[in-house]
Amino acid sequence: MFNIERKGSENRVLSYKDQNCVGCGICSEVCPTDSLRLGPTVPIARGLIEMDLVSVNADSCAFCGLCSSACPFGALDLTIDNVSIKELDVYPKWNVECSVNDDMSSGFNHLQKGAS
Repeated sequence: MFNIERKGSENRVLSYKDQNCVGCGICSEVCPTDSLRLGPTVPIARGLIEMDLVSVNADSCAFCGLCSSACPFGALDLTIDNVSIKELDVYPKWNVECSVNDDMSSGFNHLQKGAS
């Protein structure tokens, strides 16, 4: 878990909740400054090493909030003057919902091992 902060005319804080992170890497892919890095997900998930799945370079982070807006799991949150950007109309809101169509997945039965 980390919190980085930048003070100025606005107080911006980027918070990371490791218990919500699944290591998908969406945040690191959308970061325009390459400030977020995804750690070695398999060794972390297996408990072989103890560290956060995501790390941030506080010196290069622009505190833009794209990572916070893009994270479908709520692992990252950018606040401006103690208000989450997810509550502000001026920040993007991405639809991260998905569903599985069980009718469509039954069409893949022929791919099971041994089937021809």
